[in-house]
Amino acid sequence: RNQDAPTLWPVITGPQQGQGWVRTEWTDPRYDCLFYLPYPILRSPYSNRLIDLKNGVYDGGYGGQPALKFIKMPTLNNHGANGVPSYAGITSATKSFLGIAELENGTSARFDDGHANMHAYSAWWCINDKPQQAYLAGEAIAGWMSTCRKPDMFLTTAEWVGWGSRAGEDASQVRTVGLCDDPVSLDYYMSKYVLWPLLPEQEYYNPDFDIESNATRQTLNGCNTLGYGTVVESEMSAYVYDFDFPRTFRFEIDRLTKKFKEGKASQQDVLDLIERYNAGD
Repeated sequence: RNQDAPTLWPVITGPQQGQGWVRTEWTDPRYDCLFYLPYPILRSPYSNRLIDLKNGVYDGGYGGQPALKFIKMPTLNNHGANGVPSYAGITSATKSFLGIAELENGTSARFDDGHANMHAYSAWWCINDKPQQAYLAGEAIAGWMSTCRKPDMFLTTAEWVGWGSRAGEDASQVRTVGLCDDPVSLDYYMSKYVLWPLLPEQEYYNPDFDIESNATRQTLNGCNTLGYGTVVESEMSAYVYDFDFPRTFRFEIDRLTKKFKEGKASQQDVLDLIERYNAGD
């Protein structure tokens, strides 16, 4: 990444003006709170091309440039301290968008012209209820994906998980990654089945516990309400693979059958895999 501070970048309208922030205006549908949801245009230190996060790679124009793939790699941590969740819920895929935000005047202030910033927990002038501020943050994150770009993939890098806090020593090495094409479903699953088991007495790590007061769930609800992911576990289909105890999944049969049709695998390879699948191996 570039070494100059994003807080010093100018406000611009497009990559023709170089590196900077493009301020997209957005109004949340629940409280009519007026936001800026800026997205960055940054210069790659590798190719020296400008990366317009909304419209693609720019180098004197968009034509003939490489396709832009946007992969987010968040961690998985409790945002609070001593195992107690904070107003912000867990820090992972959904809330990681707050790290993309332009924060004129800081994380807890408005823009100079009165717009709320994307760090929506500071949008206290819109709503004074803590869980609803979390909901508003989720909505703003969904608004950012809708007005700028939804990442192609989310990869939660939970090698270590901070169940005590984001930065303290209360963490466990769980050697787990979570992969999904939406942040809401991924955070739901990773919070419930990776973070919560590390501190079972903290039920707020379960997104289905005390939903109306659960900051994590309210953030996910806000993002989900604009069409991203699901917060209903029965609508999810999770494939879990343990390298220490590997097992066979149905999709692997489809993949090997495709290779067989292409002449890259034998019929016996497919039959052996089906037998392992039927045996539950």
